[in-house]
Amino acid sequence: MSHFRDYTPESIFQAAQAWLKRGCSLLPCQKNSKFFLSGFGPVRKTIRTDALARRYFLQAGYNLAVVLHPSLFCLDFDDWSLFTTWSDAIPAELQVTHTEITPRGAHVFYRGEIPPFLRLIAGVEVKRACLVAPSIVAERRYVDIGIPGILEISDVKSLLSFLLLSEENQPRSGPDPAPIRPPSSPNSGDVVTRIKEAFPITEIVKGYTELRPSSVGERRWLVGLCPFHADHKPSLWVDAERNLWGCFACGISGDAINFYAREHNLSLQGAIRELAGRLPGV
Repeated sequence: MSHFRDYTPESIFQAAQAWLKRGCSLLPCQKNSKFFLSGFGPVRKTIRTDALARRYFLQAGYNLAVVLHPSLFCLDFDDWSLFTTWSDAIPAELQVTHTEITPRGAHVFYRGEIPPFLRLIAGVEVKRACLVAPSIVAERRYVDIGIPGILEISDVKSLLSFLLLSEENQPRSGPDPAPIRPPSSPNSGDVVTRIKEAFPITEIVKGYTELRPSSVGERRWLVGLCPFHADHKPSLWVDAERNLWGCFACGISGDAINFYAREHNLSLQGAIRELAGRLPGV
């Protein structure tokens, strides 16, 4: 990879040190990929010291991912045109923050508190763990554009107003779906709660991959091959008790609605509409 002049073990290690100074922990990824090394993951083992960073990034030269400090978040744009459209829509002073160009779009880092249950338009995610520059995936490099500081945002919703999912800006690929009708009785709960009660995470996931009991011994934990990447050993975990799922390799997680949305390439609203249509009385 001599054509990537600044992709060297020294540059990877320097980036690792910079993220450690920001209070983040680190994850080594396989070379030329996004997949974490075996045993590592946001909820498993991470790197928190210069000594371990030196071992994995300076000496071994692995790709670098970070688990962000709780006060930080990353806006992950999967599409370059969407990133540039958003950039044009926000004030210039909000763009002076650490930004990296990815093979498909951009990562933009901010400091601030993310409101709960925030839903963004397709192609944009808020991430707490992500690959960072100068890593390379499929021979394409992540590039730090050179703004070292991470801007603090007091009103995150204003920053994201253009990206918030709504009936006005929700992308659609076909005719407008039928609106979700309210529950049939005041005591039946809201639609999202009813979906989660009617479709346990184990039943949703079993439709796409085989699950088996985890070796940890607790009956609540199940594992299987992740359907969202070329998984050759079980990386997908399911917590049947809390109705949650995640993947150690992809670094993604969620509930039954998130899983269904990813599997069918839907927005969260689209997944809710489809699953709600299967509920009795809705």
